[in-house]
Amino acid sequence: MKPMHIEELTQTRSVLGESPMWDVDTDRLFWVDSLGRKIFRAAPDGSDLLEMDVPANLGSIALCRGGGLIGAFKTGLHFVDVDSGALTPIGNPELDLPNNTLNDGKVDAAGRFWFGSMNITEAEPSGTLYRLDPDLSLTKILGNITVSNGPCWSADGRRFYFGDSTTRLITAFDFDLALGTLSRPRPFFSSPFDPPSTVDGATVDAEGYLWSAQVYSGRIVRVAPDGTLDRTIEMTTPAVTSVMFGGPDLDTLFVTSMARPLKADLLHASDTSAAPCLPFTGWAYAGGPNRNSQSNRLRDPAASSFNANSGNKSRPLTPPCGDPLHERSFPQPWALRPARPPAELLVRRGIAA
Repeated sequence: MKPMHIEELTQTRSVLGESPMWDVDTDRLFWVDSLGRKIFRAAPDGSDLLEMDVPANLGSIALCRGGGLIGAFKTGLHFVDVDSGALTPIGNPELDLPNNTLNDGKVDAAGRFWFGSMNITEAEPSGTLYRLDPDLSLTKILGNITVSNGPCWSADGRRFYFGDSTTRLITAFDFDLALGTLSRPRPFFSSPFDPPSTVDGATVDAEGYLWSAQVYSGRIVRVAPDGTLDRTIEMTTPAVTSVMFGGPDLDTLFVTSMARPLKADLLHASDTSAAPCLPFTGWAYAGGPNRNSQSNRLRDPAASSFNANSGNKSRPLTPPCGDPLHERSFPQPWALRPARPPAELLVRRGIAA
């Protein structure tokens, strides 16, 4: 086991740090301040910091092929040009739900963006898990969710994990990569700590173990593929929110946190001790996302308002153009990049056994 060392990545403070994401081609970490309306990018040592303001609250981001990001905002899905800060709207599936906001999301190995929504008041299960395909068609996957969090895949890509922070439970599903479908839901892991501790952002390492941020308890847990608790790590802030592996060797776990409590009386409102990322080097290895790809603008922006029907795809929007880079098994050259390299890539790089 490698010794662990926890430190602040930057002095930047976030109201609600979320969605850490590693770009293996540029060796840069991205994360967001969901309520502070910012996107950050930095080198693994915290240098070369980029801070970009955005016009709305956002729950998550993902890399696109050719450059740029896709973001899940309170106002819907948008492509984000990191260089200019410009946003190109894709659409909002929940215009009729003012108490909802889009939340956590990641990209599967076929370039599909899986993201969920949440009820802002956490008072009713009005949230939904969605799948956005590379042709920009949208499918409702699951409903009856209050706070969607922690979507991620097993190392072999055959299992999908998804959490609802209100129920404190991570559910496992069988995952069909070719069809983009879920089946056989079953309980996988429930927060072992006293409430209000609950499951938040998550990722999976190359050994197939799931890492989950236990928000409000100040802990990170590593969970075995059979759902048993493997390890618990005490962090230096009580409000850890999400996790992602990165760094040149993909052996550093970046942990986002928040400075402002989202539940009354759980933390002092004046507490600004939460750093956006707390990197530490651990003993298990997981991957970050692959190279970005450019998603400039929609050819038909007038078509950017769409409706998502349960089990039915909406009318697809015309996709942006992009240049193919690598991983040509993707059907479209402009597809979103996967949230982490497959385990085989880690083996080829000598990172995993």
